[in-house]
Amino acid sequence: MLWIGAVGLTVSAVGQLLFAGAVLTALVVWGKPPPVLAVVLSGEQIQRLDPAVLAVSRTLAIYFQSTLASLALLKLAVIWAALVRHEAWALWALGGVILVSQAGAFFADAAIGHRSLVLNLLLAALQAGMWALAASGMYLAEKPSL
Repeated sequence: MLWIGAVGLTVSAVGQLLFAGAVLTALVVWGKPPPVLAVVLSGEQIQRLDPAVLAVSRTLAIYFQSTLASLALLKLAVIWAALVRHEAWALWALGGVILVSQAGAFFADAAIGHRSLVLNLLLAALQAGMWALAASGMYLAEKPSL
């Protein structure tokens, strides 16, 4: 069960890393506006935004996506350097990270009218389920006796 949880958490982290990389590429390389703007504004409204407001939103989006990518890389390091070795601190650290990041996702989504609620619920359920599998593999698995 631990391995299934580790692989599932890895898939989730790689997905976060790919998403953050795609958004960063769009923002930095192609100079696109932050994708969240398209969730709440029309293309015409985005074009009419004050350049200073657009610059601030791009800056925050770049910082956020860079942080998301860094978090995904750290999760991968913790999973494969410690969790698979049955180190309990790794399980609880990942649990804390998942809890805080998913809470942040729900609060951020609330600010735009819960337009990504279904996606957030699915991602939270996936990560919680994979974490639970890892935990069961660590704590409920039969330990060999001497």
